[in-house]
Amino acid sequence: LSLVGALVAAAAAVLLLLLAVDVRRYERALADDDATFRANPARQDLWRPRQLVPFGAARSLLGVDGQIAYRRAARLFVLGRPRVHLLESTPKMQGYRSEAAVVLWRLGQGDDDARRRSRELNLLGVLDFLTLGESDAVERMRALLRASATFRRAIAADEQGAEEAKVNLELALRMIAEVRATNPTLRGLGGSATHRPESGGAGY
Repeated sequence: LSLVGALVAAAAAVLLLLLAVDVRRYERALADDDATFRANPARQDLWRPRQLVPFGAARSLLGVDGQIAYRRAARLFVLGRPRVHLLESTPKMQGYRSEAAVVLWRLGQGDDDARRRSRELNLLGVLDFLTLGESDAVERMRALLRASATFRRAIAADEQGAEEAKVNLELALRMIAEVRATNPTLRGLGGSATHRPESGGAGY
């Protein structure tokens, strides 16, 4: 029995040593791969350090699942080239945008970190902007309404830190007003969702 106990203790010590190595790799990967992401977001192995202990043990121990999920969603968003107009985007860009929208929507529903959830919803609203067409006023209005609703949710999640979402909401509301001005039949579409939010008597 003493031999068995010694073997179990030795195995546990080795496992803890390997886990410590994995934890250190993850800590280093978060910093190093963030820098790599800014230079080359297309790299496939970002935030995926080689692990010695299986089943994501080190990641769970560090509690960084949410951080990594956000980073991977942001990578998809960037690869979708959001500054490229819909009509000039490639099928590959559109694929990244669609994938990012699905992931960001899922994260925005259940992320328990309010600041991060606000960022996820803001990026999701921007993706709604990217679906805007030039000819179909109804579809354009629907996309703007989706975007404005998502920006409102981003602001509600973290009102103090959602400056980008506030700017984006203001832009969406201005664009909604422009669509209505040129298409009188759409003036009733959206209702109170198209009103500027109140904050001490002033809009965002």
